[in-house]
Amino acid sequence: MTLEEHYLNKKSPPLSHAYGLFLHACEKSGIPTVSFKTFSSFSKSIDMAKKVRARSGDKAAYQHESGSNKGRKMPWDLSGQFAMDVVHTDHTQLDIELVSARNGANLGRPWLTLFLDGFSRKPVGFSVLYDPPSYRSLMIGIRQMVKNTGYFPASFVVDGGKEFQSVYFETLVACKGGSTQKREGKPRQGALIERYFGSVTSQVIDRLKGNTQATKNVRQMSRDMNPKNSAIWTLESLYAALDSFFELYSTSDHPALGCSPDYQFERSLAQDGVRQVRKVDYNSDFTILTCPPPRRGEVVADPCRGIRVNFLDYWHPAFRSFGGRKEKVSVRYDPFDIGYVYAFVKGSWIKCQVISHYETFHGRTEREFNCLLEEHRKSSAGVNASRNLTMHRIAQWFSRIHEIEDELQAGQFARDQEQKSAAVEAQPASQEVVHTTIREDSPPSIPCHSRPSFEVDFSAPIPEDF
Repeated sequence: MTLEEHYLNKKSPPLSHAYGLFLHACEKSGIPTVSFKTFSSFSKSIDMAKKVRARSGDKAAYQHESGSNKGRKMPWDLSGQFAMDVVHTDHTQLDIELVSARNGANLGRPWLTLFLDGFSRKPVGFSVLYDPPSYRSLMIGIRQMVKNTGYFPASFVVDGGKEFQSVYFETLVACKGGSTQKREGKPRQGALIERYFGSVTSQVIDRLKGNTQATKNVRQMSRDMNPKNSAIWTLESLYAALDSFFELYSTSDHPALGCSPDYQFERSLAQDGVRQVRKVDYNSDFTILTCPPPRRGEVVADPCRGIRVNFLDYWHPAFRSFGGRKEKVSVRYDPFDIGYVYAFVKGSWIKCQVISHYETFHGRTEREFNCLLEEHRKSSAGVNASRNLTMHRIAQWFSRIHEIEDELQAGQFARDQEQKSAAVEAQPASQEVVHTTIREDSPPSIPCHSRPSFEVDFSAPIPEDF
């Protein structure tokens, strides 16, 4: 009873504390006591998983539970019946500190989003971003998956992450005739992809400079062992290293297959046939489909003013075809460039350009835009200042970014600049459109001016009164 009340609780007191209370209770009740050695033997007889769960929580106790999946019937398909039948996807934060390619400033730890074919154990797509898991990382990974394989999977095995339950992901999967299988949020339930994450960490990340193994014992870590001080890898170089590792993994023999994942993948296509229903052309239609819609999905198109998406106004001459009436149109936007959006007008996708200050908004990411807006809202004293968001005022905030660039070097601005090299996709392999076409009669783009940069002349003389 004393152990349950005074030892197995969230305070995690030492065993001597519970023993002292035990002696006090025995003395008060007139009951003979036992030695601390005997008391300690009783505490050791408690199930380890139960003890850790009471003192440290469920996540810590999970390591002490008997967690073998052998002989268990999973409610989802682990491997599928053929290549690209079931694809497992998940995220993990890599244990390595990265620096900026521009000035060497520390930018933190990146996130890896992986798409793993269950039948062949082949990694078919991945993305590496600083941003936490979201539809942006899913968009990049899915594009790379279709670009590499030419197929869209019949089913995704996902966990309970909110990005997998979003309207964007569910709509994209439904449009391609796929489905999702939700697994429990425990690592052993996703042993396939979780084991692969372990291989990436042990075989790649833990062998690079700037890995965070030393931070597991922070009190024993000296300054020269701090990974933030020894980090030299950039996001682009890490992306290239992971790409080469995945290629090496795909061409090496897998113990569970008896052959390489690449060979298993190609053999499945040869034996099971090429399923035309699952083939997807990596063209303009597909890239637009992978772009997320705004929160409302459809927006009102005004034949005189155009459309408004995320506080910005966009225009295309095709809106004049509505005459004098307003109509709702489906919209997609590129989260890595808010200078334009796509609108579905009269059976075709058109590229709409931001109406004013294009040179300011072009090349800016959605996350960078939202961060600056949120910073302005919090710093605004009046309520009306946070409500009346006009394009002119937003452009002025962006134009002043060079004044606060020093403060943003280790923030979202620097991270977005590093992510662009990993996020920008190659031109689609085919520009032919099957069901819809893109109109290219949009007005010519205004050339984007280079962003201001800081250069310090260290050879300049120092004033005497400095």
